Amino acid sequence: MMKSLKLVVKKYLPKPLLNKLSGMMSLTAVPKDPDAVISDLFPYRIEQGWNTYFELLHVPALLDPNNCKENNSANFVFFDVQGKKIFEFDIDTKGIVRNTISIKEVLNKAGIVANGTFACFHTGSPQWVKGNSGFLAERGYTGYQNKTMSLTRGYAHGNLDAIAKSEDGNLSMLGTTHWKKRKYCLQYELSGTAVYELFFVNTSKSTRKLLIDVISVKTGQIIENEIINIPSKGVGCLERKVEMNDSIKIVINSHLNLARPVVFRSNENSFDVFHG
Repeated sequence: MMKSLKLVVKKYLPKPLLNKLSGMMSLTAVPKDPDAVISDLFPYRIEQGWNTYFELLHVPALLDPNNCKENNSANFVFFDVQGKKIFEFDIDTKGIVRNTISIKEVLNKAGIVANGTFACFHTGSPQWVKGNSGFLAERGYTGYQNKTMSLTRGYAHGNLDAIAKSEDGNLSMLGTTHWKKRKYCLQYELSGTAVYELFFVNTSKSTRKLLIDVISVKTGQIIENEIINIPSKGVGCLERKVEMNDSIKIVINSHLNLARPVVFRSNENSFDVFHG
């Protein structure tokens, strides 16, 4: 029955409306340009003793080592917290297996000292990927370090297909939204003693409002509400200190289909980073 209904919908609904409905139900949109390349939109931290590293791999060679062009490159594009493009650079990936990029070093040389977001776009998409209506996508590992807490880096993998770069260089956002507000329950209970910083990236096309409920685990009651407005391609942060023997839960209400933050948990001697 459900399969028959889907066939009827696909047959009779206008394509623009069908695409709109599909976007509401999926986490990301499909780029309009079949030759586009895709990246996650990664938050970077370079303030208050933090540094961010990106583990650059030769993705086309990993997918098709026997037919990979030698003149491939990776294009890094950086945005500030308001989503404004502030810098970009290219790096030749010829012959590399893995190259650790220090984001702070790169941006400081360009006179940039504040946090933001970045994307990484590869050239050289294998023909079989395009032939199967696929897209070359970067969702690799971003590392974070703060030597005042620990010499060890914490890594988080890419989250989703967030931004596309077409063949002519235009950028388009792939994060989808829903006409109704959706609840995203953080998949982690915040316990003390620790400081938590939740970094939310807006992968949609326009500014989004996040209504965040802070809930006491002991009572089950909302103890605080927070509102964060995040421009497209920008990033917002919710910071909370949780005392010893306390625990809180976080619920995010927004029109984003996936309001999933990168979570930093830190104390005097250590920190951890993970997707919530």
